Amino acid sequence: MRRSYLIAGTIALLAAGWLASGMLFKPGEPTSSVPTVSAEAAQLADPKPVDSVDVSAAEPIDVPEPAPQPKPGEIVSVQVAASKAEPQPRTIVLRGRTEADRVVEVRAETTGRVIEIPVEEGALVHKGDLIAVLDGSDRAARLAEAKALLLQRKAEAEASKRLADKGFAPKLNLAELAANQALAQAQVTSMEVEISHLSIEAPIEGVLDTRNAEVGNYLQTADPVATIIDLDPIVLVGYATERDVSQLEIGGPARARLLDGREVVGALRLIAARAETATRTFRIEVEVPNADYEIRDGLSAELVIPVEDVPAHRISPAVLTLGPNGEVGVKLVDETDTVRFAPVEILREDTNGLWITGLAPSARLIVVGQDFVIDGQLVRPVDAKPKATTTQ
Repeated sequence: MRRSYLIAGTIALLAAGWLASGMLFKPGEPTSSVPTVSAEAAQLADPKPVDSVDVSAAEPIDVPEPAPQPKPGEIVSVQVAASKAEPQPRTIVLRGRTEADRVVEVRAETTGRVIEIPVEEGALVHKGDLIAVLDGSDRAARLAEAKALLLQRKAEAEASKRLADKGFAPKLNLAELAANQALAQAQVTSMEVEISHLSIEAPIEGVLDTRNAEVGNYLQTADPVATIIDLDPIVLVGYATERDVSQLEIGGPARARLLDGREVVGALRLIAARAETATRTFRIEVEVPNADYEIRDGLSAELVIPVEDVPAHRISPAVLTLGPNGEVGVKLVDETDTVRFAPVEILREDTNGLWITGLAPSARLIVVGQDFVIDGQLVRPVDAKPKATTTQ
């Protein structure tokens, strides 16, 4: 216990001596109690202007640089794509309609009352099918009378000939008897033909479109009985202008698009030799097979007739621009990197773009920036990047 007190006292004396010797303060450092001022406070109290403050040690601020703007007279960049012409058929497009190949109005060829009509409207009939029957009871009696008279005339002629051969009758009567026999034969034939007209048959194969007679009607000669339309083949009718008609050829291929989206293919079978007086256009007909009768008469159609192959370029519709006079065209870059405007003609449109004509076989088309450059301007062409394709 006494030893612990001695150690603690010794430590206390050493500490007091160290404090008394001034070792807590560095040499030359004032020991006054004047409060110290921080560097930040000193700067605030310093009346120097802000520009004199040293900011070399400050960290840089990440500020985006503004996009460079073209200066007057500076050469601008445009994106170009190389295009090569491909042979494509030039077509003549006409508005038209479908027509039946034949329309036949069946009429009565004798008089009589209708006793039977075995077909309905809209039914398909073949050549020779029965479409109406007339009452012919009186014709049968008249035919029997005519045949009896024929037998009588024939017997008279044969008897007179035998007598004349034996010298008992003049031969002059033979000519008259032969004429009477021929007249009786004609009456029989006429009655047989009239009886055959009692059964009215379809003269062609087709659809019975309208029925004008009903059972019980009394028909006179030439009264309408029914109308039959032949839809196989179906005929597509259009009208070509004076400029286009000279490029058409009989037998040439043609196709048509109906309003419901169906497309049919046929051949040109008629080119009118005379123009329509009112429109100065020429009627043309395209024959299309229609064995199933799916294409009806009177449908609207768009006729497309290829006439020749021409070199054409495929472009996006966005590449088109307007020329100084309002004409439609494209802008391209020539071998001196100068902008040139070229008017074009749109050949046709498909799902992949437009086909145009009027350019050289190969051209460098401006695909981006064409609306910001003018004809004759020097530019810096940059090849356009191909579009990335995505796979499903």
